[in-house]
Amino acid sequence: MAVLRTISSTLVFEALGNKLLVGPLVLFMLHLCIGDTWNHVNNVRKELGTAVPGVLCVWASATAAVFAYHAVLPKAGFVLLPLSVWLSIAAVLVFDIWRLNNTLGRYPLYPTTGVLYN
Repeated sequence: MAVLRTISSTLVFEALGNKLLVGPLVLFMLHLCIGDTWNHVNNVRKELGTAVPGVLCVWASATAAVFAYHAVLPKAGFVLLPLSVWLSIAAVLVFDIWRLNNTLGRYPLYPTTGVLYN
């Protein structure tokens, strides 16, 4: 995915006159920030419930970036499209992992603090 992100972002960067602070690239940077936050919630904190709406936010931001890239240069949008496809699959997997491990209701779909369960 990193190669596809780089290629598509370079295409958009060049198409928009070598400027970094333009809508599509800022939107993509926002997607990367959301993705890093979700990665921490899912893989470091292991909050399976909170990871479900989080992965949907990651998917939505990636899809918005794909559409923004496509509006600038259709080829760039198509190069970035596998990101949204992969995140669609990942969202289903994250939901299923939560569903299968939440039989006792230990993983709410919202962030919590403190110790809820022993």
